[in-house]
Amino acid sequence: MRKVLLASALALALLFAPAAMAQEGLSQTISVYVDDQLLQTETAPVLQEGRVLLPYRAIGEKLGATLEYIAEDKTVVATKGDTIVSLVLGEKSICINGDAQEIDVPAQIIDDRTMVPVRALAQAFHAHIEWENGVVRIETATHRAMDLLVKSTAASAALDSYTFEGQIVINTAMTGLPEEAMSEEGTMNMDMNMTMVGYYEKPDRIYVKNKIIMPELEGLTEETLESISTETYSDGNYLYMRMTFEGTMPGMDEADQWMRYATFSDAYKELAKSAQDPLVAVEQMMDIGIEPIYVGDSIISGQKYYVIQFEITEEEYSNIMEFSHPFTNHTPQSMEEIEKLFENLELRMAYTYYINSETYLAESFTFEGMQKLTVDPGITMIQAFTGTASIKNLNEPVTFPIITDAIDMAELMDLQAEYLLPLEEESM
Repeated sequence: MRKVLLASALALALLFAPAAMAQEGLSQTISVYVDDQLLQTETAPVLQEGRVLLPYRAIGEKLGATLEYIAEDKTVVATKGDTIVSLVLGEKSICINGDAQEIDVPAQIIDDRTMVPVRALAQAFHAHIEWENGVVRIETATHRAMDLLVKSTAASAALDSYTFEGQIVINTAMTGLPEEAMSEEGTMNMDMNMTMVGYYEKPDRIYVKNKIIMPELEGLTEETLESISTETYSDGNYLYMRMTFEGTMPGMDEADQWMRYATFSDAYKELAKSAQDPLVAVEQMMDIGIEPIYVGDSIISGQKYYVIQFEITEEEYSNIMEFSHPFTNHTPQSMEEIEKLFENLELRMAYTYYINSETYLAESFTFEGMQKLTVDPGITMIQAFTGTASIKNLNEPVTFPIITDAIDMAELMDLQAEYLLPLEEESM
């Protein structure tokens, strides 16, 4: 009987030994994968109180963070973008952008290595993490965002047609204007509201109409411009544009004429065709320097959405222009003018996309941002934007304008050149 009891006790001891060892912080056989790649570290992962700890430098760098250790405060600091995360050794808390949150296991020194709780650190940077049977799988926010965008692009490409609508509020402030032109010491402020409606139909027909409601400005006569509408239509071969005005303003006649631009080169058409491949489209986005991140889920009207954010600054916008230049008909002179524009431009736009968790369609997005442009020496224009947009009427019939009397801009430019050349010769 004694042998049976001893054998049972030994079996129980062996059964619970791994858990006991884990409670003491000893190393276990744990594999960690980040974006499907095995993370190899000099110090093995440790399981403590049900939480996995990893060397902070190895996991921090893999998450794309810049790392710092402040010895006098015994604090580990990881920074990525606008997110700053800090952990004090021995304290069961993590501080994310100044907001302290309680955690189960503290950062600590194990075998002369600074170890941090991987779940707390990964989730602070919006990474998705799973733990099962000794395997930790981490998907970084950028990797998850790219995966969702690939699926979303594929879902959109499968649509035959849709309608999209949006609204934008624009605040414009100009400084440095002559005092006789504007009041309040050469400054001007105005708010404008813009509405947008458009249609898309496979393979490459798209129509967009933007309408700007003009603000009431002091000092103007009763003849006031009420709104400006800009229509853009592409049939895949040509780009058509026209502007219409409501209200009146001295020196501005009503315009209602379509203009045709031959802006789509064969190379551009091939680029657009290749971009219909979801993976290619997302890779192009990354090549330009736009890095999307997954920031979590959101429940809207009972529907779950994946939320993705990204930013565009003047650097990314310049990259977009440089990337698209070989595929357009921009002249070297026009590109030089664009480059000069960027020298005087500050830009930041932040976008938030909401992807339906069932259909993977990006049903809506919001954006906000600003641009600051030096127009002339001493004159600066600052614009702030906020807006929303959404798609609807999926796979329903859409109507495009019928254009029969467009003025070809290339022919118009040739006629102007023929007319101006004799005048220039006479003046010489």
